[in-house]
Amino acid sequence: MVGGLLPWCLDHPPETHSYLRQCHAEGVSIVGLCTGSFILAGAALLNGRRCSVHFEHKHQLVELFPDVIPVSDEVYVSEGGIITCPGGTTAIDLAVALIMEHCGKARAVKGLNSLLIDRHRAGQHFPSQPTRA
Repeated sequence: MVGGLLPWCLDHPPETHSYLRQCHAEGVSIVGLCTGSFILAGAALLNGRRCSVHFEHKHQLVELFPDVIPVSDEVYVSEGGIITCPGGTTAIDLAVALIMEHCGKARAVKGLNSLLIDRHRAGQHFPSQPTRA
């Protein structure tokens, strides 16, 4: 699930949330990229779960969905078939991790090389947050 600008990206018909819950119940892994995690939270799929969220959106997530456990110092979080990622270049790191898991390290490295990226950041690595001026 890919989000968009808040709060407009949260306006989905009930069928969208039902579909996401049905997929999860059937064992389909679901990824929330950037504010897409807010949509998953709106479908109650992140209640009681850790969720990787951009530090600029952490307060909004807590305010809108108090049952979600926001994490802003990890590249991605995978819990119970739900994977969340704060967006930006961390989406590449998540994609590489998924390729590695499903297709092997050689294919993941080939993908990195094709994108001219020199290394893969693991889920617990996170780039430093900007200092406030």
